[in-house]
Amino acid sequence: MKLMDKKAIIFLDYNGTFDDVNEGKGAILFHGLSKLNRVFDGNIQIVVITSALAQGNFSIKEDLIGTLLHFPKYLQSKFAYLIEEDCKYLSKIENLYFKGTRAICPHDGRKKDGVEICLKSIANRDTTHCIFVGDDEKVDLDMLNADVGNRKKIMLLANRRALSYQNHPIYKLNLNCKEVYEDMKNFIPESCNAFIVKTTQQSYGVGKGFEAVSNWIEKEKTL
Repeated sequence: MKLMDKKAIIFLDYNGTFDDVNEGKGAILFHGLSKLNRVFDGNIQIVVITSALAQGNFSIKEDLIGTLLHFPKYLQSKFAYLIEEDCKYLSKIENLYFKGTRAICPHDGRKKDGVEICLKSIANRDTTHCIFVGDDEKVDLDMLNADVGNRKKIMLLANRRALSYQNHPIYKLNLNCKEVYEDMKNFIPESCNAFIVKTTQQSYGVGKGFEAVSNWIEKEKTL
């Protein structure tokens, strides 16, 4: 498969993951996301996924739009959907407005459920990669267990805490050389395999994670 034929959908947690962009800390994230966008020839789509309530004081909607205003416009346009309240509601993001909010699950669900429901609702069949991003081992890492068909699954876990046992390969990000360690460089998974990239917290770590994954995808051999 040619690189230009690859398309990615990114499921991105907000609180504790990239909400610090509001504090002027987004430069590395913008760089990493821009590189990923180039690697996929502009074919990326971002779904913000949160357990926060869809209405009231605990909703992230206002904060999220304020955060997106800090992004370059060409990256703003990549944010396409918001999943809220334990995967109960899905909203389309268009020109920094939320449109067409609808219930997608009648009960509380896990983020894994939100990924699966979302893929059935919106994802293009040509999507080849699902990239999950979050900081919580219990809540966010579970997305890696979602049934995404034959798409490749990559998890960026933005914290430095030691993980409990995992049945997926784990690669630690070497922030000094902007690459993952040698074992990831030489790792070519089968189409359904999944792996975890451990990076540092918040938008800086996420940006570095996107850089590393972009470098890996560029060097990936044809399966």
